[in-house]
Amino acid sequence: MMGFVYRLICAGLLAGPAMAQATALDGSGLTEQDAAAFRTQMQACWNVGALPADAQDIVMRVRFTMAPTGVPVADSLELVETSSQDAAHTELAFQAARRAVIRCGAGGYDLPAAAFASWEHVEVTFDPSGMRVR
Repeated sequence: MMGFVYRLICAGLLAGPAMAQATALDGSGLTEQDAAAFRTQMQACWNVGALPADAQDIVMRVRFTMAPTGVPVADSLELVETSSQDAAHTELAFQAARRAVIRCGAGGYDLPAAAFASWEHVEVTFDPSGMRVR
């Protein structure tokens, strides 16, 4: 894969600083503030509450490519890793994550154009543990 991979954590409605971390493999690119804004934009469209109870606890890593306009390339989304052994529930959770990435990115994520090489390839960890009120 060309470019750099960001690992962003999407969890919780009021995520702390640790949830907003993003690190380029070479240490350049997006600032933590840029990464936090990106996560917040995506999180606004992520609806785990609509999933069956058994799918609501699945943690997964999703990889995708972005166009220079900040729009995700829809057919590039792929599931990289999941915490579940249940294929049906994993697919439901993946589709919810996929919808979040595409829906919120339809107009382009607000990312610095000058750093495109650092966010062209993105890897996001979706962790629903912070999304529910306990």
